[in-house]
Amino acid sequence: MATTLDNAIPAGLYPVVALSEIVNDGLMDRLPKLPRFVVRERYKVASIADLLRYRRKRDNLVVHAASATSASVPTMQAKRYWNITLEEMMKAGVHFGHGSRKWNPKMAPYISTKRKGVHIINLAKTARFLSEACDLVFDAASKGRQFLIVGTKKTAADLIARAATRARCHYVNKKWLGGMLTNWYTTETRLREFRDLRMKQKTGIINSLPKKDIAKLKRKLSHLETYLGGIKYMTRLPDIVIIVDQQEEYTALRECEILGIPTICLVDTNCDPNLADISIPANDDALASIRFVLNRLVFAICEGRSNYVQNS
Repeated sequence: MATTLDNAIPAGLYPVVALSEIVNDGLMDRLPKLPRFVVRERYKVASIADLLRYRRKRDNLVVHAASATSASVPTMQAKRYWNITLEEMMKAGVHFGHGSRKWNPKMAPYISTKRKGVHIINLAKTARFLSEACDLVFDAASKGRQFLIVGTKKTAADLIARAATRARCHYVNKKWLGGMLTNWYTTETRLREFRDLRMKQKTGIINSLPKKDIAKLKRKLSHLETYLGGIKYMTRLPDIVIIVDQQEEYTALRECEILGIPTICLVDTNCDPNLADISIPANDDALASIRFVLNRLVFAICEGRSNYVQNS
């Protein structure tokens, strides 16, 4: 049965691109804000169509994107194998959720059972959504898109930095500064200042200043390195944001929603899976679980970048 979004969009607000004939297989329940989001981001609807196509690729569904002049139907691609096995997920503890008292009822479809007061995540759905996320980041990396990995847990800070460096992605692993994306003009100004200070330090210009000024600039440089060191080479807003912990990075998730940036988020049993575009149900506290998910995503990004270099 088909559901059409055209009736949900006021006339005159959607002049460039329209989405039609979206097959309803429960996707509208997972994306309740999609009609309003499409209206707000009507000039970026091509990326939304791509995102929906990737999310439903494993279900053999197609999203038809119709433009004002011509209509084009995205073609299905062959499924890829990302080495996601239940044995490895069990070994990494991906299936362990939070206590039953701290759960979010919206996570009920992703919970298989409860054992000793702890919810157990359905690993079959984890594997499905992780595979969809790997397909998405592979195709995005094949087109030269930029990624941002966000995870500010102290225990996972080094893991985030190593994974992002291996995939040549930007990252934030210390503290998310409010308005880092929505107030991009200010962030870009700070990044430009940070790069100038690093250049002065490398060339030795700072050493020729008085000692008081040297100490002041070094403190400022250390502060910028702590909070902006992972995005010092970012020159524009990212195309996809990967969030490790939804509860900790709620501000970052909201900023991505405001700007219409697709998000891939690890969601534990105490999270809301409807906030992110692709929610991967998994244990977001254990380092082994975070490492397992990040390794698969990073591998997909690296494969996509290699494909991009070969085709360019």
